[in-house]
Amino acid sequence: MTNESVNTETIEELKISTIDPNAPAKERKEFPGWLYGILFVVFDAIGVAALQIGVSQSTTRVKLSNNMWLTGWGFVTKMFTNLNFVAVLNLILWGVLYVILLMLINRFWIATPIFLAVTFIIAVIEHFKVSIRYEAILPSDLNFLKADAGNLMSFMPAGAQWTILLAVVIFVAFIALFVFLNHRDGRHGKLFRGDDKQSRSLNAIVRLLLIIVPGTFFTLYSMQVSTVGSWAKTFSSAMGGHAVHVGFRLRCAAQRTAGRLHHKAAESESHGEA
Repeated sequence: MTNESVNTETIEELKISTIDPNAPAKERKEFPGWLYGILFVVFDAIGVAALQIGVSQSTTRVKLSNNMWLTGWGFVTKMFTNLNFVAVLNLILWGVLYVILLMLINRFWIATPIFLAVTFIIAVIEHFKVSIRYEAILPSDLNFLKADAGNLMSFMPAGAQWTILLAVVIFVAFIALFVFLNHRDGRHGKLFRGDDKQSRSLNAIVRLLLIIVPGTFFTLYSMQVSTVGSWAKTFSSAMGGHAVHVGFRLRCAAQRTAGRLHHKAAESESHGEA
């Protein structure tokens, strides 16, 4: 009896399938509503942080605010050290504007870069103003832009191009992130959707209310925050005493007065030495 050796070899199987070019692409998973809520808070905080960095200036004359480049979220830690909730106040007020923008566009991945672009532009302008005049943007600056817009470049501080370049690079990085997230999101950032006329009408009513109610709150707050004894002034003082008016950061009177006194003292010293 002879033993025959059997060689076992691996057999590869090739499967060929036909793909219909007209078949719909594989649907991507939609982002849930709670994730949009988290991202809303995150990007709102990023916009407020950009504004805070814009008015943070290390100077020997007057300290306008915590220098976030050195101390990080200094205006956040004040909530625990001094019970100063100016960070929450800024998040609420800018969040109101963010909500209005979202309801107007109804596309999260389009409204968010617009919101960040506005905050970045204001932050850069305020950074220049603080560097030159040691004060944030005031509503009266709009009159200056109308009267002398042609000489605007002459008021740029030294190294302004690097600040602008940094802001542009950061914003482009965010744009790339939003394009990627929009591609991954199956609903492409559409917050309100409707398949029939009734649902679309209901969505339109809800969006309108989410524009009118926050807009009314922000308008009334802006009109009354400077009035002593008003609900807006009381609310602002309880949160930290700072208010935001459509991008114009208003400093408290004591802080502005201190800045003027320091400025006058510095001029007096320079004249005395001369």
